[in-house]
Amino acid sequence: MGIWRDIWISYSSDSLLMKQMSPLITHSPSKFNVQIDVEIFCNPRDPLSFTLLSSLPEISIKETKDFRVTCDKSGITNVSHQIIVPEASIELWWPNGYGNQKLYTLQTNILSTSNSSAVFSSAQKKIGFRYIELIQDLVDPSRTDKGRHFYFKVNSIPIFLKGSNFIEVSDFPGRDSSFRTNFLLKSSKEANLNALRVWGGGIFEADEFYALADEYGILLWHDMLFACSLYPVDSEYLSNVYAETISQVSRLRYHPSILVWAGNNENELAIMSGWWYVPNYSIQEVIADYVKLYRDTIGPVVKSLDPSRPYLLSSPSNGVKSEKEGGVGSDPNSEMYGDIHFYNEYINLWKDGSYEIPRCATEFGVQSIPLRDTLLSYISETEYFYSSKSFTDRQHHTGGVATLLSMTFNHFENPKECSSQNGGNVQSCPYVQKNSSFLAPFSYLTQLHQGLSMQAQSEHYRRWRGIINDAGKGNTMCALYWQLNDVWAAPSWASIDYNLEWKAIHYFAKRFFAPIIISLYLDGNGLLQAYIVSDKTSNITSAKLKIEMFAWTNAFTPVYTQTQSVTVASLSSTFIKIDSGFAALSTKPSDFIIRGTLTASDGTSLSPTAILHPDKFWNLSNFGKVSISNFKKIDSKTFEFNVIASSMAPFVWIDLTPTFKQKNPFVGFRFSDNAFTATSPTTTVQLSLEIPPTTVTAADLIVCQLETCFRQ
Repeated sequence: MGIWRDIWISYSSDSLLMKQMSPLITHSPSKFNVQIDVEIFCNPRDPLSFTLLSSLPEISIKETKDFRVTCDKSGITNVSHQIIVPEASIELWWPNGYGNQKLYTLQTNILSTSNSSAVFSSAQKKIGFRYIELIQDLVDPSRTDKGRHFYFKVNSIPIFLKGSNFIEVSDFPGRDSSFRTNFLLKSSKEANLNALRVWGGGIFEADEFYALADEYGILLWHDMLFACSLYPVDSEYLSNVYAETISQVSRLRYHPSILVWAGNNENELAIMSGWWYVPNYSIQEVIADYVKLYRDTIGPVVKSLDPSRPYLLSSPSNGVKSEKEGGVGSDPNSEMYGDIHFYNEYINLWKDGSYEIPRCATEFGVQSIPLRDTLLSYISETEYFYSSKSFTDRQHHTGGVATLLSMTFNHFENPKECSSQNGGNVQSCPYVQKNSSFLAPFSYLTQLHQGLSMQAQSEHYRRWRGIINDAGKGNTMCALYWQLNDVWAAPSWASIDYNLEWKAIHYFAKRFFAPIIISLYLDGNGLLQAYIVSDKTSNITSAKLKIEMFAWTNAFTPVYTQTQSVTVASLSSTFIKIDSGFAALSTKPSDFIIRGTLTASDGTSLSPTAILHPDKFWNLSNFGKVSISNFKKIDSKTFEFNVIASSMAPFVWIDLTPTFKQKNPFVGFRFSDNAFTATSPTTTVQLSLEIPPTTVTAADLIVCQLETCFRQ
């Protein structure tokens, strides 16, 4: 296919030239060992004498080592030396939310042995110091049926992985995607994500992707590039895999952001779930070939080149249990071990009881549709309706056309245009299928459904942090929703659309992945349950928790309030007892919403406002109207304004006008909050843009709520 990345010529007037410098950073008590492996182009005819000088200027550490080698016929030789770095001399690198992302410049020079001022070749890398442990101890050594823990520690701190899955930045990797890559990683940090899973169906990304993950503190669960398929295991293919694994692990292993390597995406699960039937290829042969590729070929290379982080055979998998069973677990998607993937569009995704209680959830999601402005950038306005060929061709999820309708209208009111047609059946309603005015408000509703579903599931997982039930389930420590980004404008699981606009779910994620959250839900008996979940590493005492119930018809005055003093325990999920008065009032849950706030002793907010919405929104007549006021410029990229609500207003949506977007495409805009329910008269919001526009005024903004958004 030709050369698809940059090509350049390096030269030297001497007989050697550095090809690659690959640091490996490992930890032992009180110190880090930096092993610097250097690959050198050389002249096979000449013996080589040179000195390697490696230094960390910020901490005034340097080491030299002299070499005399003979270059073999390949024209390449490999040498290595190391630097010992006392832990007390450096600042540790931390994931987003746990501390700073301190990086140090590692400089390596090839010098003349006889003249140290003569530099033959040099290279530098930005490195970080951190150490990783994967804990897979038995939950109860006396009851092995209760399974094993599965969680990561970074610098001895248990880390709850909060994040998403990352597909390739572009289907055309030769393009310059620097702006897009930075925006996606920066948006992850801003939404309180601390982890991304680099999906095995994508690509090994460009160096800048990993550098940005280091900079923003985004841990990377990195699949090898095998996904949802059987692969050959002939010697030629395995030789290719072996070479690629060496190349990529050597290239990437110094990045502090990479948390774990995994052999593939879903292939272990697929084998044991019978996804494929291949004539004359028994399950025993399939397993043997699987083991040959992931355990016996990739595994030894990764473990040898990179002992600084764990290697897992697959995702989902049972971790060490799968290894003990020969490389393929009997139930790779078990809640009791390793990680799971979870998808189900035929249950109520807003309900806590719909979800499993795993150790770690590394894939789960539901689709939504990009808003009108994004889709109309790529399809004709005449094709902007739900059953058009242009739209349905972009729906690559089998059954997605139908399930999006059924899931969404299980919670939101059917279009009034369908009430007298076909018995109200939205699936066959002509207005739904053929009318251009349907798709815009429906796209907004699908984004709300996606956001509320992912909030319910993600908070469910966060609440199980540090808690084990009698069956041994719990201590969930990962929630990575599918997926962060898109490669085109289409119905998808992404939280940021192809035009780099945050969907509603990304704003929801900023709230449900906050370091401290109040999590509210109704249990199977309809009773209100409340938890405070904290990822902070220290306790917060004398905090004030206020939980209020509001009626849609009672403006901003609560009909019931409970206030109590609480201690926010570090790195934990804490159950909060709720007064029975809430249950007594809630005779018709759709008439009420519940709000939770948490403040420190000095009155500052400790968490986002928690809102428990009703399960149904089938009456759109009692909501407040919303408007924009007090718009002002903070700087060239930041603007501030107030959203004014006349009464309680669900799912306020703020956007820039189509005209503004046409004049300023791909400016990387987002709001400090959006898709929120207004429970007070005034909410202050900031607009941020990556590229400063010529001008922004209040007239460039749109604001609406559930009753009015995108309705003609």
